[in-house]
Amino acid sequence: MTIKLYWENAYEIAFSAKIIKIKENGIVLDKTLFYPESGNQLSDKGYLEINTFKFEIEKVFKENNEILHHISSDFQDKINIGDSVKGEIDWEYRYGLMKAHSSQHIFSAVLKNNYNIDTIRANINFEEFFLQMSQKLDYEQLKGVLHEVNTICTLKNLTIKPKIITHELAEKRAKEIRSKIPDESQVRLIEIENLDLVCCGGTHVQTTTEIGSSFIIEFKKGNKIRFYVGNKALSIEASINID
Repeated sequence: MTIKLYWENAYEIAFSAKIIKIKENGIVLDKTLFYPESGNQLSDKGYLEINTFKFEIEKVFKENNEILHHISSDFQDKINIGDSVKGEIDWEYRYGLMKAHSSQHIFSAVLKNNYNIDTIRANINFEEFFLQMSQKLDYEQLKGVLHEVNTICTLKNLTIKPKIITHELAEKRAKEIRSKIPDESQVRLIEIENLDLVCCGGTHVQTTTEIGSSFIIEFKKGNKIRFYVGNKALSIEASINID
């Protein structure tokens, strides 16, 4: 079982580990900072140094309950089980995913709290997210939601904290939790101060003002929205102001 260092501190960049399994398309480590693609959030990117070799990591995913670091280049004759590994994630890419994921939680929470609208699908990409809602939203409602989201992300500075609790305790708090509770002995929650509590295994920022403003780039059929955050949002806002 790989220790999930990205759960312990999402702001760490470098780590040391050992190889515990070598597979045809990658390796499994005893611990890792690389978040694997799951929960509709893309995986981290970066590199691993093993012996005298440096391997670029473009994709990490779960395979049979293992976290597999995919290596596309020829590697099997260069490494062995038990070898020491030094890894480093692409921080700019990770931080863009963190901002996008946290902003999606905020948007979904505002939708639920204000209109009792559920998020039925969400996809987290670098500095952008897509979500599909259970009901349609009109333009005036959307403007109100966006204003509240941007106020939270630029002015209110709410704390965002992960916590792990037992499944039994999660069931007791089911009415507070804005999601289904997974059938696992330990449940990881993301709590946004006075706003939201949801089951989630992804990486997140620590405060809402780290996110900055969001920009809607697509609104389809009243219930499908695509957002930009971070530098992507700033670039569009700057171009609009110049035009």
